[in-house]
Amino acid sequence: MNKLNISHTDVVLLIPALNPDDMLIKLIEDLVPVWNRPIVIVDDGSSEKARQEIFPAVESMGCDIVINHVNLGKGRALKNGFNYILNTYHEAVGAVTADADGQHAIEDIIACAEALVSSQERPLPLVLGCRDFDNPEVPRRSMLGNKITRNFMRIMNGVKVTDTQTGLRAIPVEFMKYLMNVPGERFDYETNMLIAAKESSTPIKEITIKTVYIENNRATHFNPFKDSLKVYLVLFKSCRKKLMAIAAVAAGIIIAVKTAKRTCGKNRGI
Repeated sequence: MNKLNISHTDVVLLIPALNPDDMLIKLIEDLVPVWNRPIVIVDDGSSEKARQEIFPAVESMGCDIVINHVNLGKGRALKNGFNYILNTYHEAVGAVTADADGQHAIEDIIACAEALVSSQERPLPLVLGCRDFDNPEVPRRSMLGNKITRNFMRIMNGVKVTDTQTGLRAIPVEFMKYLMNVPGERFDYETNMLIAAKESSTPIKEITIKTVYIENNRATHFNPFKDSLKVYLVLFKSCRKKLMAIAAVAAGIIIAVKTAKRTCGKNRGI
């Protein structure tokens, strides 16, 4: 089995993982020939099966494993990973976060890293790998959910991004330090991260990535009801002083539904 050949420590790949399967092993195997930087995987309270079969396999390929003995949520897994990177890789300028289910293409992971290290902006930007939600391959549920959320965020928080829920992000070290004190233990943390970028004057840069849904996104741990509710609560709390919050929510839904209808109409006409 090939092993990582680490020649650069400027960017660290961080992968939070809960009960990963063979897709994580395949992801690391595919990364080994082309990724010459460290990889940190956070085991967020996974099953005994994953700890006996999956994590030893990726560790043998040169990955660092950080263990949460109980499931603490994606937000806490990311913060524990940030803390490990900040204390271990002192030369790093940032980290790229990616999902453990193979949803992110290798070339897109590399592109996010390169976009961070080559940026001339100061402070360095938060780089988001954004999906194209006008792509007919995107499940309707994902398209509609993201469009509603991004309209909420734009109207209510003044943060304009294409993909609010992307897990592929390149995060500079200084912003990473700031994020250690940002609230959120689960998927709501990634929403808080976008709001924190505005609050800390960290610029946001977007790059378009491939849209990959494996078995209709079967491996996701995102709970459409519970986690979506937490995300919307984050948005409400961050703009509670705005008297127009209810009107903004309604406007976001109307815009998203109209856009979805136009997109579906175009697709049917193809």
